[in-house]
Amino acid sequence: MILALMLALSAAADPAPREVRVYGDWAVGCDNRRKCHATSLPDETASDEPVGDGNLDVSIKRDGARISELKVQLAFTTKIPGVDFDSVRWIAIDDSRLDLRLSGKDGVYDLNPADSAKLVAAMRGKSKLALLDRRRNEVGAASLRGLPQALGYMDHQQFLDGTIAALARPGLKAVNHFTVPPMLPAPVVRVAPQPQRPPRTLDAQELARLQESDPCPRSASEEPRAPPSYFRLDERSSLVMIASRCGGYNPTTVLFILRENGSVRLPRFWHPDGGEKLYDADLPDLWWDSKARKLNSFGRGRVLADCGEIQEYAWDGDRFELTHSASMPVCRGSRDYITTYRAEIRLMDGP
Repeated sequence: MILALMLALSAAADPAPREVRVYGDWAVGCDNRRKCHATSLPDETASDEPVGDGNLDVSIKRDGARISELKVQLAFTTKIPGVDFDSVRWIAIDDSRLDLRLSGKDGVYDLNPADSAKLVAAMRGKSKLALLDRRRNEVGAASLRGLPQALGYMDHQQFLDGTIAALARPGLKAVNHFTVPPMLPAPVVRVAPQPQRPPRTLDAQELARLQESDPCPRSASEEPRAPPSYFRLDERSSLVMIASRCGGYNPTTVLFILRENGSVRLPRFWHPDGGEKLYDADLPDLWWDSKARKLNSFGRGRVLADCGEIQEYAWDGDRFELTHSASMPVCRGSRDYITTYRAEIRLMDGP
């Protein structure tokens, strides 16, 4: 038992972003804090009557705490002609209506923990979930093919296999410290308080010199480039973001750190998967969120943005550290990205 606990703790200690898996018409993943998220995907079978119409997303989430409640959300992916979202009232599983009434806003319906548990239990081994209007007409559907495997993956990652809290195959084992190892401390990124001074900027000659580091060649018909953006990171450092000539749906930005002493350098990035490295323009579609004080990246797998990877970085005074990562590995119409890593952000003068 001691060896089993040591192995469990070792698995729980992995700080790197986790993978997102696909089972049938479901994608599922868990982050480094054991929070798991499964989401439905539009059906891709060649049947003349496919299961799931692509208009409805079903999302199942459960935190990594030893005792944690389920959260199920049902959401229409688009406005459907002739469908009044306020008229949606019921859930049906394989054409059998459940004793659960829905209420929501703008086509999004959040179930309470008790109803979430009832719905997940009703979906086991079934093929389709549908929403019905007040006249009991079907207005949206999602496939349940692959859901048992997705739920089983959540159970395994949360050390709940064979327990009374298991989602795929509930058992008789109690949920306690013998079955679920303690959660290790969350990764912490410490940031400086919000600086009050304006960012340092570049003169025309300095900017022209840095623009020459653009990885994409100059074009004869090149449009005038957008002006650079400047942001104050802390009392010593500012960030300049220079638009690249590289375009497409994953535009590239050239980044530099400007110090108050006049020095200019490439920023360093820290990622738990690969450690520290210099920025080399491999993070697509970057933008700075001034309110959250985070550098955001969104690498789209295709122009529809229904697949790809989202990353967020915070400045710790010396480098950008990953604080959040989310992924959708398959391009199948779902924009319900699954979180694979998260870190806490604290002020440097905090505890």
